[in-house]
Amino acid sequence: MSAPVLSVIVPVYKAEPFLRQCLRSLLVGQGDPESFEVIAIDDASPDASTSILADYSSRHPNLRVIRFPENRGVGTARNVGIDAARGEWLAFCDSDDAFVRGAIPRLLEELKHANCEVAVFNLARVETAGSLPDASMEPSGRILDMTDPAVAVPFVLQAFPNRLWAWNKCFHRSLVGPLRFPDFQPCEDAVFTLDCLLRAKRVLTISDVLYEYVQHAGSCMRTVSANRIRGDSLGMEALFRTISTWPHFPEVRRVVRRNLKDVFLRGTCQRLVAYHPENDSAKKELVTLFFRSAISTFCNPTLSPPAPRALFKMILVPRSLSLLSLALRLESRVRRLSNAILGTLADRKRNAESP
Repeated sequence: MSAPVLSVIVPVYKAEPFLRQCLRSLLVGQGDPESFEVIAIDDASPDASTSILADYSSRHPNLRVIRFPENRGVGTARNVGIDAARGEWLAFCDSDDAFVRGAIPRLLEELKHANCEVAVFNLARVETAGSLPDASMEPSGRILDMTDPAVAVPFVLQAFPNRLWAWNKCFHRSLVGPLRFPDFQPCEDAVFTLDCLLRAKRVLTISDVLYEYVQHAGSCMRTVSANRIRGDSLGMEALFRTISTWPHFPEVRRVVRRNLKDVFLRGTCQRLVAYHPENDSAKKELVTLFFRSAISTFCNPTLSPPAPRALFKMILVPRSLSLLSLALRLESRVRRLSNAILGTLADRKRNAESP
């Protein structure tokens, strides 16, 4: 059998309620099974996921299952999948999500005619009330020249940091090379994806919805947990380190700093305030990690010029959640007031200029 064109890597852990739907979406109605393979990494899942994988692999030769004897985390699972993959292209699917019917042949048809290193396709966020496309994209088949700053800068900024998903993208093996996912979660896919995008010279956009992002109450992005706080803290620092090496970083530094502050500094501070484990030492360790990462990021002269850096040192170095929370609330109020004043002035100007 010839090597498949595409390898889809699926990390599996406690996925029993969703796994059948996920596997069915990947293995049924997706065209020639010899053109792609699905590699499921059973991360020592304690539920019925193992038996579900065994059932599907017995009926679908293009599904390969790798089982870990102990839980090693989603990043390691994806990395083992990359090492085992035989495809020219690599894609990723979370075990509680799904590919839409016909997505894989549609993707392969686009890739056949495109000289690119990354393909980005649209997705639908699936809630209990139904699904909606996440966002409009460039017309299908358009190649973005990432060597052109006028193209690369707005494309990266649109994705940074909340849209750096690995699962609505397809990566050429030559681009991935030795790149691998970090061992924390969440944000592990954001760091990997950002690294790939900054290295790519050509990106293909596909406006069709090919992926369903299923949102549910148990999602790690909707829970306050030690793993979430740890992943956000380490992810904040890793994303800064990655983008700071980009030749165009000076052009985007201010936006990067603002986005990291709004998404990670503010969000993780709020989660830490709300996090009340039975063991106080567990929270103290997370607070220490959070402030270490925050200071390393926001007090770095590469990211923050002297005035903002002095302010960040004032509110971060004491390592007080209450002080940081207060400072962020005051900053938010000042920003809302400033925006309201600017909006009023703009309205007055428009009214004065109207005939």
